[in-house]
Amino acid sequence: MKNLLFILFCFILYSSCDKTEENTASLSGKWNLVYAQYGIAGYDNFAKNDIVWTFQNNNTIDVRINITLDAHAHLPIKQNGIFNSPSTDNKITLEGTEYDYYFEDNKLILSNNPQVDGPLYRFERD
Repeated sequence: MKNLLFILFCFILYSSCDKTEENTASLSGKWNLVYAQYGIAGYDNFAKNDIVWTFQNNNTIDVRINITLDAHAHLPIKQNGIFNSPSTDNKITLEGTEYDYYFEDNKLILSNNPQVDGPLYRFERD
């Protein structure tokens, strides 16, 4: 009976973990942009290392673009550099625009109202 209660306690403890904390901790590090959806303007697929964003703990992003971008690419950041990226409550601001971010199948998703033709960007961990 004690073993059963212990197992039940462990299950409840594990299932009550706050996923927001996991999302915040998981944002840091290198991410490859692999897909960009621009609403009615179309979409682009990218290969690993074409566009790499490194999220720093000091609310900055180091962006490295290793390809020539098409004229129709509607990316929030289109040049190499280090950019401010304040983030709170699963939202991040890039170049003055606020995006929601979340994780799905170990991928980072940034979106700005994709349900009404806003952009959506999918990243995979480096």
